Amino acid sequence: MRRTGLHIGDDSRFFVWIAVALVVPLLLSAIGAYEITKTLLTALIFTLYSFAGVYVIRRFREQMDIKLMLYGIAGILLFWTADALLQYFRGANLFGWPVQSEGITGIYNRNVWIGYTFAHLAPFFFESLRRWAVKPGRKWVWLLAIPFVMVVMLSGRRAAWITLGLVSSIYLIWLIRHGDIKMRHALVGIVAFVVAIGASVAISPGLEQRVQTTMHAFSGTWEAANAGGAHRLEVWKGAWLLYKESPITGVGAHAYDPVVFERGYTSAKYGHTHLYGLDVLLSTGIIGFVAFMAAFFYLCFKLVQSIKLDQPTLPVWLAAVSIMFPLNAHWSFYAPRPASLLLMLVILAFAVAAHHRANQT
Repeated sequence: MRRTGLHIGDDSRFFVWIAVALVVPLLLSAIGAYEITKTLLTALIFTLYSFAGVYVIRRFREQMDIKLMLYGIAGILLFWTADALLQYFRGANLFGWPVQSEGITGIYNRNVWIGYTFAHLAPFFFESLRRWAVKPGRKWVWLLAIPFVMVVMLSGRRAAWITLGLVSSIYLIWLIRHGDIKMRHALVGIVAFVVAIGASVAISPGLEQRVQTTMHAFSGTWEAANAGGAHRLEVWKGAWLLYKESPITGVGAHAYDPVVFERGYTSAKYGHTHLYGLDVLLSTGIIGFVAFMAAFFYLCFKLVQSIKLDQPTLPVWLAAVSIMFPLNAHWSFYAPRPASLLLMLVILAFAVAAHHRANQT
């Protein structure tokens, strides 16, 4: 930027608006934030990514190797897939990190986040398989989706299962509409998907028990639904009570824990709200929530547009929508690692879209 200046072109203008929608409410919430230092640091992270995004979008518009990006991400995911399955069957992965009682962790050592990460990056993985499978004699590469899905299942994270299911369904609809796959092939893919899930449940008694516990959430009672949803009803209730203390500008980032527990709103410490939309509402108030939803709906618009116009940019918009989905319950929206993944995927979506438009013109 020092050499070329901060030029906001047509390709990055809407990205800048999304960045403003995420950063400004954070700065406003810092006025009365319970954790003002953490709130300002979070705003700094979002701001730096925003500046970087403007440059990346501009640079990638002119020069970008889409195939290298897709195959590179797919290669990394396949490597970590093998590592995670090695951890499950041998008891430890390549680094000697043992499997946890809650599920396989692979790359993340003690944290059971691999399923979440895989689910959000699945559009890149599926798109790379599609591009590889169109080559003569390469239809078999779709079988690589089976171990990939097994890792998500064996991670034991229900939010990862739901995210992967939604992402896969939307991508399959696009494939059928795009004309790159016939209905009978789609049915074969669905069967393979079910086989991967069935195999995961069959080899993991703990996973089968977790599925059964999840089904209790549909029993109709508060206690069963709260237990089936990993006590999320109590978590959300506590967040709502804290939100009402500052409904306009919010209480700032990272205020949920331990404030909610100290106020007596929950019976235990839960770390964060376990719901992106509620996390934004609590942290930045109604101002931040409205801005967040406006940004999310714009990403949804670009996703729908990609489906309707049969554009190859669908995978990147799908990844961006999945990471910004308001009902995501697995991370804190403002935590450094999820925020980095969120912003990188949004930047990449705009960059790929800009490159696509440049090639068309």
